[in-house]
Amino acid sequence: MEHHIICQQSYLYQLIESTGLWKLHDLYNTEKEVLDEIRLVPEGMDSALCVKRQQFSMHCDALGEDIKLLSEPFKVFDFDFWRRPDSHRVMELNVQATNTGTVHAIISWWLLQLDEKGTIFYSTAPKWISCPSSMEGFNSSISWNQNWCDHWKQCVWFIPKKGLSLLKDEEVSLLAVHTDTSISYEMKTLSQNLELGQSELSAQKYQITLLPEKIALYSDVNWRCSMLKAIQNAMKQKTPSLCVVVDDSIFLAVALTHLAKGSHVLSLFPGLQEKGAQYLQAVAAANGYSKDHVEVQKMSELLTSQSSQEKVANQIDLLVGEPFYYGNNSVLPWQNLRFCFGHTEIRNCHYMQWLRTLRSQVQSSVETKKHWVIPFIYPSLGGQSYLVPVAGGRKDRSLLDSVLSEGAVIMPCKGLLKACAMSLPDLWQTHQCLQHVEGFDHSVVNSTLGACGGLPPGQENPTLPFSVWQCGESKKMSDIVTIMEFNFLKTICPCSGKAKVEFITHGKCHGFVLWIDWVMDTEESIVLSTGPEQRYWKQGVKLLKEPVAVGSHRSATTDCHSADIETSFDPLTGDLIVDYTFL
Repeated sequence: MEHHIICQQSYLYQLIESTGLWKLHDLYNTEKEVLDEIRLVPEGMDSALCVKRQQFSMHCDALGEDIKLLSEPFKVFDFDFWRRPDSHRVMELNVQATNTGTVHAIISWWLLQLDEKGTIFYSTAPKWISCPSSMEGFNSSISWNQNWCDHWKQCVWFIPKKGLSLLKDEEVSLLAVHTDTSISYEMKTLSQNLELGQSELSAQKYQITLLPEKIALYSDVNWRCSMLKAIQNAMKQKTPSLCVVVDDSIFLAVALTHLAKGSHVLSLFPGLQEKGAQYLQAVAAANGYSKDHVEVQKMSELLTSQSSQEKVANQIDLLVGEPFYYGNNSVLPWQNLRFCFGHTEIRNCHYMQWLRTLRSQVQSSVETKKHWVIPFIYPSLGGQSYLVPVAGGRKDRSLLDSVLSEGAVIMPCKGLLKACAMSLPDLWQTHQCLQHVEGFDHSVVNSTLGACGGLPPGQENPTLPFSVWQCGESKKMSDIVTIMEFNFLKTICPCSGKAKVEFITHGKCHGFVLWIDWVMDTEESIVLSTGPEQRYWKQGVKLLKEPVAVGSHRSATTDCHSADIETSFDPLTGDLIVDYTFL
């Protein structure tokens, strides 16, 4: 049997300037441009909230308009697959700047040599990168692949703080180190001898690493203004004596303690825990609150400690969570209703302890289907799932409401499931069902990766999470519709909805994009959208089995003019079933 091996991989790099990438990691300097009184990263604590020192994968094609190239592409490492690659190498080289600017990031990608002679190459570079004509060992006449592929992303390495200022023709010294699993960098200019490594505060106990999208969100002026206004509106409804933050929202914990001077703030911080507690104490003076007005309580202690239960019973006046705070790459928006589940957790503090002592009775209730049940996760309890009756007899209802005070304010109060039809040719093309290639059966790959187009009869294409703004060519084919609502003022239960989508332009529809808009107050005056235009969140995408020609009612064509979308949500599994019919 003849074996085909990729002979060699080269790792290519380019220095770039990008305001968008800068905002993804430098909260200390971007927050200085915000005029409110909240300081998440005060003076002298510039790395209190930061991103990990690692490469981040991203479809950099979408950054084209925000990119200024500061160097030619250059090669650092070669990996020869005719032999076992080295597990550790260090490389130092000088890179000449082709433009004056500030280096905010290093973008890297693979160039694959597919034959021994070096005449067939496959590049994973973004489209705005041209073939390096002067690079040693490469032929400028080689044609590079320019098709958008979902499975080929580029890597972004952020340069700390404001970046590294360069003049045209100035040289930069780059030190690159690779191990079996990672590549890291250090940079300095030869003239300034300025090293940009980890911050001097990296060893501090209160340093917290966040996702790049969260760093950018926390410096977004409009988002911060909306959250602060929502808190102020909630406090007008009822002056809170005890406020509870149900998730890992650093901004809400600091903002609440700053604004609610006479209140006590309890943050659960299920993921941050001790680091979160130390951080809140460290930033207290800069945000004008007393350290004894805020504390972090473990969920396990809240559920089992008698003193904790006495403190919170019937005293929680304001219950808040940051919409879509958990940035898990593989989670769909409706599976990420952490606030909704967190709301249920708080309302069931006493109930959980009662449940443990009546396990057999609960099991009997579940088996006989006397109650609806929903699962939710307590990270501080080892990630175990508990099935908890949330609707039933009078006793159950009184136990569910035992923690919140009368008239307690919930924020956000509602989630709106939104949808629109979109043209997504690049995304659909790269997710087509694989047929029999070289005699192999790819059915397992198709089901694992969520293939669409050419699927076997009866097999439904799944809804998958994507950052639509990074998905190549895209265009809205319809207006936005609301399919259904999640009411957080009530216990979550199975729900469904239906909406009619009217197409507004002529073209091919490749799927439907779904997301959640968060209604922060009962007056619905503050709504935070997580739709396709927003770069901080992912959306759910339901790709069609085959593209459908659509057009508006004004067009004199036989194309489809509208479609019905039906959804049903199961809180047991967190799954949303999406059905559609073209009319």
